[in-house]
Amino acid sequence: MKKLISELKKELEIRDLVIGDTELNEILERNEYVAELPIATGKRILLEELRFTGTKNNGDKIDYIQKFASGINIIIADNLTGKSSVFKVVKFALTGRDSLKSDISSWIKTIMLGFSIAAKSYTICIDKTSSRMSSTLYSTAIDQVNIEYDDNVIFQSNTKSDYEVQIQDFFFNQFSYYPLSWTQKDSAKDSIELRETKASWSTYFKSIYLESKDTNSFYGNQGSKTFQILLGLKYTKTINKLMIKRDFIKNSLAKKDGGDNISLVKKEDLLNELKKIEVGLDAIRTNSDYVKFQSLKELQNSLFMDIQASSMIFSSSNNRHYQLLAELDNSRSARDSLTKEKDGLEKEVTKITRKINDLKEYLESGYFFSNLTIKMCPSCNHEIDMSPTNEEHECNLCHKPVVSEIENKEQFSERLKQLTETKIILEIKINEIEEKISTLQKSISGLEKEKLDIEKTIQNNDYAELSQKSAQINKQLNELNDKLKQSTERENELISQKAILNYRLSLQEVDSDDNVGKLNKKLEVLEISIDYFINKRFEESKPVLTSLEDLMLNEIHAFGLPSITKIHIDKLFNIEYTQNGTRIKFEDIAEGEQLRVKLAFYLSIIQLDIQKNYGKHPRLLMIDSPAKEEGDNKYLEGLKAVLADIENRYADKLQILIGTAERNLSDIVRSQFVYEADQYVF
Repeated sequence: MKKLISELKKELEIRDLVIGDTELNEILERNEYVAELPIATGKRILLEELRFTGTKNNGDKIDYIQKFASGINIIIADNLTGKSSVFKVVKFALTGRDSLKSDISSWIKTIMLGFSIAAKSYTICIDKTSSRMSSTLYSTAIDQVNIEYDDNVIFQSNTKSDYEVQIQDFFFNQFSYYPLSWTQKDSAKDSIELRETKASWSTYFKSIYLESKDTNSFYGNQGSKTFQILLGLKYTKTINKLMIKRDFIKNSLAKKDGGDNISLVKKEDLLNELKKIEVGLDAIRTNSDYVKFQSLKELQNSLFMDIQASSMIFSSSNNRHYQLLAELDNSRSARDSLTKEKDGLEKEVTKITRKINDLKEYLESGYFFSNLTIKMCPSCNHEIDMSPTNEEHECNLCHKPVVSEIENKEQFSERLKQLTETKIILEIKINEIEEKISTLQKSISGLEKEKLDIEKTIQNNDYAELSQKSAQINKQLNELNDKLKQSTERENELISQKAILNYRLSLQEVDSDDNVGKLNKKLEVLEISIDYFINKRFEESKPVLTSLEDLMLNEIHAFGLPSITKIHIDKLFNIEYTQNGTRIKFEDIAEGEQLRVKLAFYLSIIQLDIQKNYGKHPRLLMIDSPAKEEGDNKYLEGLKAVLADIENRYADKLQILIGTAERNLSDIVRSQFVYEADQYVF
């Protein structure tokens, strides 16, 4: 953090804002900004069993029991038969938010949901039989819950609002979530006061439960807040705090300009309250477990940078290794082919050489014997008549005319000349091939050497070792996090109170021109700091965002949308798409394609966690009617292929619940629940 502050000071000096360390620390309140860990927690929510009971208006009893498996679970039933209600019951159990239709909500009296996180079993029990809803979270499997007496209770709530708070704290603690905030005007008429609003667990749950009615909305109603928390990139919490601080200062200056009279508490009282808070924070932060926790977080943060660098080297080395294997295979095939051709030509040269030698021998020695004159017949010893005759001589054996010695010699000489020329041509060709083979062999030797070097680099890469070390530290962090839960909650509460007190202290002096100037300086420092941290986050997170862009594009293409050729994610987490050569936003995409794009995004976020160890998505998706808005065959075939592929690759790493009326989606995964036509789910 010291290095970042040093860089930020230089950035401020460039803008002619000279500021001391103490003043900068006071403006940024940098002691409140703990290093964030973008590495995934490795945890996921696995729904195991849902049970709910009740009575319908017509008196029919409800006794619904459904077990779920890891991987993809598909519920296939006609529309308006209860699929969506099952998902909303799950949502109710996991968030405390009841979005069921009022009549169906009144039917359901008890809910039990068994699930696990990091192989640890939990069960939620909700009882609505009385006017006051009571809820309990147990740290045990659903079949082992003893409602009358159980010492595995994590918390109990007797009101719906209290349950929402406690279940949010539970999941925030499990997945290292925190409530990103934003400011908005007070709802009171004519009020110019600002109030801080925080994103809740229900807000983030929109990244789990993809309702059909939200198809045209990408993130839900909180802009990119959900995206930011799911990626969990460095500096996000810092940027959010600085933005809130900036908005309140802007509001203070606006009040001054508007001449608003503010009734203020005495400055001395505020300073005393602030001192008490500082004492409380010091007490929490000097705790040995807290110090160890912060030390481990710093170590984990350092490891993350090493893992990121090691991952990039490992990835590039692997890619080059695959390229080298392909290049070596091609070069060796070309060399072997040329060697085979050369061997064939050399055999031909050997044959021709033998023929040439035979002809030369015949021409040099054969005519010697044929030119010998025989004067006496060896048979009868009579003298042979050597006088010339015009009659053609015929061979006694084959009875064909015998060519004259002169003509025969000319024919053999011509044949010898032809063979010699052919031999020279073949030898030239062999030399050319040998040069090619030699060049290829040098290239192969170079590639083999590079391959060995790359293999050593891959073998010596410490990515696996670093990841294992990171996982061990993460385990310790999770254990300490559980242990420090109450302290962390108290710390966050004190930090929030401190921010409010500091804001109120700044209002004490807002009427002074000198202090207005100070507020303007603070505002300028905050604006530059926010911009600095946003750029820093984007710069350091580029590999993560690039990986996400690639994953999204692959999923979008798998869903049958080849017209989208590129994904763009900017530093403010806005996503744009290049479709048919034009850059567009999500809302500009055709309505029939929006669900595919949205689904591709969440699948990619989950894969980013699984493959790259980035992000904080709980790896659970509940998708209501994914074929409702678009039923074309191309989309359905793409959806079937994607689901089958996800089931094959990630069945043990994620869970997806799909409710659909599209019966063409049956028999593509193992865990499916098919209801007959007109049959109700419950």
